[in-house]
Amino acid sequence: MLNSQINELMQTQQVQEALDILQEEAAEVIQAVSKIRRFGWDNYHPSTPEQHNLEHLEEELGDMQAMIEILMELGIVSWGNVTVAKRAKIEKLKKWSNIFKNPDQSA
Repeated sequence: MLNSQINELMQTQQVQEALDILQEEAAEVIQAVSKIRRFGWDNYHPSTPEQHNLEHLEEELGDMQAMIEILMELGIVSWGNVTVAKRAKIEKLKKWSNIFKNPDQSA
């Protein structure tokens, strides 16, 4: 796709709305993580006792994932580029974080 076509597409109301909703979903994921860190994964908000914080996080991640897939369907982001970025992030985390280390291993 040419740069002019991309710029034109990015200005459409449809794409702007999708980006706005993606931004909102990202913020809701952040808030759900904050609730887990502050109150625990098995705690819940008094107004929704049937949904624990972990379940709420799963819901918000699903909402965010839906928006990512919508952006792919609209041709705004490429599945291939997102996959490459995801794999690169995993490799970086394997090198620089403790996420993939066995808890019994010493640092």
